[in-house]
Amino acid sequence: PEVTYKVLNTIEFDSDRKRMSVIFQAPGQLDYTLFCKGADEVILQRQVAQPSVMAAQTFADATEFASAGLRTLILAKRTIPAEEYLQWRGKWDAAKKADRSQREGIKAALAEEIERDLEVFAATAVEDKLQEGVPETLEQLLRAGLKVWMLTGDKKDTAKKIGSATGLINSRMLLLEVDLDDDEAHPEARVTEALTQCERDMAELDADARADGAAMVIVGGALGYVLADEALSQTFLRVAIECHSVICCRVAPKQKADITSLVRASKRRTLAIGDGANDVAMIQAAHVGVGISGQE
Repeated sequence: PEVTYKVLNTIEFDSDRKRMSVIFQAPGQLDYTLFCKGADEVILQRQVAQPSVMAAQTFADATEFASAGLRTLILAKRTIPAEEYLQWRGKWDAAKKADRSQREGIKAALAEEIERDLEVFAATAVEDKLQEGVPETLEQLLRAGLKVWMLTGDKKDTAKKIGSATGLINSRMLLLEVDLDDDEAHPEARVTEALTQCERDMAELDADARADGAAMVIVGGALGYVLADEALSQTFLRVAIECHSVICCRVAPKQKADITSLVRASKRRTLAIGDGANDVAMIQAAHVGVGISGQE
């Protein structure tokens, strides 16, 4: 028999949250259910203290899918006792009537309150095919002497796979990577050390290696520390400008714009091309911005 579920609340996706949730009540049930889908690191931070074997396998599968160049999401759920949900809903409804300057902050705190102790049960993986001619176009741009930077919200594995498919990364290049572990005790020091090592590696390149070029891959978590510190941002810029290509992955829309502004402030001409709402700030920050028409 067909069963209809009524969605009671929707906690919308945005690029900062990197997740979306719905809350519903199954017919005949007293408790409520929350379904959440989002980026793996976001769900990982909010899962139950003792995750199941299936959860571990799901994260492993998602990593494998990302390595194949697929865009992944993790699906998780939580059963909410009726008393807890009804109290939360009262605060959620009140937040909708709050002053506009406070509303989003209150709703964000309430989302954090309810989106916890999640049980992972599935992952999705979607192929995002390159448009025809993209690798050839980028090759011509690189041959013309342009530096191509890819700023994306994708996971590092997915971004590197796309970088290889488009020719931004190849096996002859020196590949510089700046990343952070989730449990890094001294993240800023780790980023400083990684960038210093990148600078040393670039300085040690001989003539043949310089002809093959270098590419940098930096993850949004590390980039946050770079953009917040003037000395780190200048070190990053010195290294990145010397690279044939740069891939910034797991970046938020504001970071895309901040990176563009950083390069622009170094007196270099910038062209930003994007096809989604997350790219608007970046497009506006460049000397020349191109928005490609699409569903967004």
